[in-house]
Amino acid sequence: MSQDKSTHTAQPETKPEDEKKSFSFFRFILYISIPPIILIVVLFVGGLILALTSDPAQTAPRIGMIRDIFIIILAFEFILVVLALVALVLQVARLISTVEDEIKPILENTKETLETAKETAQFVGKNVTSPLVSAQAFFAGLFVFLRDIGGIRRAIKRTTPKGDNNGK
Repeated sequence: MSQDKSTHTAQPETKPEDEKKSFSFFRFILYISIPPIILIVVLFVGGLILALTSDPAQTAPRIGMIRDIFIIILAFEFILVVLALVALVLQVARLISTVEDEIKPILENTKETLETAKETAQFVGKNVTSPLVSAQAFFAGLFVFLRDIGGIRRAIKRTTPKGDNNGK
């Protein structure tokens, strides 16, 4: 029973971890983008209700102020977007310089190393492995030949009767 309790307590602990793991970039974007959208809709509906229910001469300056505030906010957003694009261009330029300065030499060194390893393998194969394989094959054949000769001699000895010594 104590084992059952320990397994039940372990499962609820893993569920919050699964929920944390399921937190994705899509959810992050939703959490960031939904409040400004709600604010814009509320302001639009509030302005629409204000424009329809009150005197246009009195509400026009208020709506004009709201419009001016939105224009200022959009100008700030445009400035932020331009700054983000500048940062992006700088990061791309930095990435390109990193690739040219650091990764290309690494790739060239790797290519040289692979060529050296290939040449070494060819040299060892030609000058060491091939002669060893040939010598091993020769000695294996020689061993089989000697074994067969010994087997023929034993076979000949077995065919002669033991009691037959020149007719005795």
